[in-house]
Amino acid sequence: MSIKLGIYDFFAYMIPGGIAIAAFLFILINHFGLIVDYTQLSATHILLFGILSYLCGYVVDAVSGRIWLNFFYPKNHFEKTINEFNERNPFIKVSLKTMDWYIVFTYIKKQSIEIADTIDKLNAQSKMLKNSGFGSLIFSIILLVEFFYSNYQINNLLLSIACLVIAIILAKQAVKFRTWFYVSIYQSYVGLIAEPDFLPVKLLSKQKAIPKKKTSL
Repeated sequence: MSIKLGIYDFFAYMIPGGIAIAAFLFILINHFGLIVDYTQLSATHILLFGILSYLCGYVVDAVSGRIWLNFFYPKNHFEKTINEFNERNPFIKVSLKTMDWYIVFTYIKKQSIEIADTIDKLNAQSKMLKNSGFGSLIFSIILLVEFFYSNYQINNLLLSIACLVIAIILAKQAVKFRTWFYVSIYQSYVGLIAEPDFLPVKLLSKQKAIPKKKTSL
């Protein structure tokens, strides 16, 4: 696995998984008497936490994708995104029934791994935002329960509302980055296959580019 893919996995799965595990530890510490001595943590504990966070990130990704993000994704999100792309670029026609977007992305990766990495970064950011937002939602629910169990302490309610707001913002940002991911695939594909005469940019000759000076009478 390359370093870049490792970084993508870190942001897409490990960070959201760590948030979910932190929420679970919060419950164990406050309601089940778990005692954690942070001064005794070693590199082995940190490594174990990282592995568990990474694995938990896949669980969070599956759950958040099916439950949480459906409240924010427009219906037929991919189709609407591509239809808007076709409307903005009337000289290009992307057929949704001809080929899956992943085949186009694979072609881009075959032609330019740098362009493919830039596009894939948008997908990783979308996953990180989606999963982190779901983790924030979990904290919001926990703090709301804490509000009722702690004799209605206003701090827990305020923190619960703050976590809910953060979760909503992150979910909306995840949808935006996912849209950019789809659009970037087809924009990059057009850029790779387009001939110079096809592009709406023309280079003027040096003489035509220099404005003529007005002669005074």
